[in-house]
Amino acid sequence: MVRALIAGLFAAATASGAAFPGAWPQPEDSVLVITTTGRQVAPVGAIFGDPAEREKNTTQIFIEYGFNPDLTVGFMAYSEFSTTDDILEARIGGHVRHRIWSGTEGDIMSLQAGASFPVERWLGNGLGDSRPDSASEVDLRVLYGRGWQGDWGDSFVSSELGLRIRGEGLDEEVRADITLGHTPTDGFLGLLSLFTVVPLGQQTEYSFKIGPSIAYTMWPILGSNDKKPEGPLYPNTIQLGIVWDALQPEDGLTLQVGVWKRF
Repeated sequence: MVRALIAGLFAAATASGAAFPGAWPQPEDSVLVITTTGRQVAPVGAIFGDPAEREKNTTQIFIEYGFNPDLTVGFMAYSEFSTTDDILEARIGGHVRHRIWSGTEGDIMSLQAGASFPVERWLGNGLGDSRPDSASEVDLRVLYGRGWQGDWGDSFVSSELGLRIRGEGLDEEVRADITLGHTPTDGFLGLLSLFTVVPLGQQTEYSFKIGPSIAYTMWPILGSNDKKPEGPLYPNTIQLGIVWDALQPEDGLTLQVGVWKRF
């Protein structure tokens, strides 16, 4: 059960909208598709009916393919539209993750390299022309994860340490992320993700985002007379979560809904 949960792990979106699963590779010849939509409002009180000073809507499509037992390749498309400033951000990117070590206690270490590119200029209407941080980015990451079983359910931890190299003269960033997951019963998964950004310069602000969420996998309910399905079973998983930056509380709160699908 732990292995199946980890293979579908989704960490809530970071500041740039890039999402990365944990250290584990996808199963060979399998495809994971995660579609996520989000809404960010500021201040936080706007969630409860207060007037909103800033609003953003986000959409992301994230795809991973298990090329072999140790190698996973992925693709990402992301858009963010500010309804208050009429500014559009749109990016496409890809990554490669390679398992370099597996321990005897269920732990694993991987290396990941990825890149993303801004594409809002191609979409017309001038919505992305005023963005000061529209630049290509390269991500290099070291990932470590471990899963285990206990009397109260299955759990895992996945951590990442990486360097983001940004074009257009923008500051590089050190990023440290960790996600804790626990499933008390079949179908339910609780997640807590922490995202830290340390800029290597004065252009970007420090960030520490907290992202709790819950995911539910819609396994079929079989009665005593029902036949078990033949072949692989790929149920949908729905994830609901929030993201809040403790160092930048003026950015407000982000609500997210994600759907995971495996093929």
